[in-house]
Amino acid sequence: MKQPFNKEVLERLYLKEKKTTREIAKMFNCSYNTVNYWCRKYGIKLRPQTCQRVHLDKSTLERLCVKEERPLKEVAEILSCYYVTVRKRCKEYGIPLKGRRVKGITKALLNKLYVQEGKSRSS
Repeated sequence: MKQPFNKEVLERLYLKEKKTTREIAKMFNCSYNTVNYWCRKYGIKLRPQTCQRVHLDKSTLERLCVKEERPLKEVAEILSCYYVTVRKRCKEYGIPLKGRRVKGITKALLNKLYVQEGKSRSS
């Protein structure tokens, strides 16, 4: 396993600067699980996770998700929260979530391509 940081760096960032493992992971372009692993390996006690409810108002989510048609991952980055949080709030507010859609593809065209012409996704 590649070691992106040493014990002193982790102690400074996590213990002194009170950064989260996710923030540290972003700094080193690795997963937060990697940061957790090295904290445990160095004997750095992890803080308990805080389950604070992030407030995302309906109008902002509607604007970003529906009007601007931004992907949920991008919305999460804009609002500084997790993708799952955005998805949950959209469901709570009844905001329709769009999957991957190709513009210009209609039900009739899909029927023609798949059923009548027997084409597949790869053809």
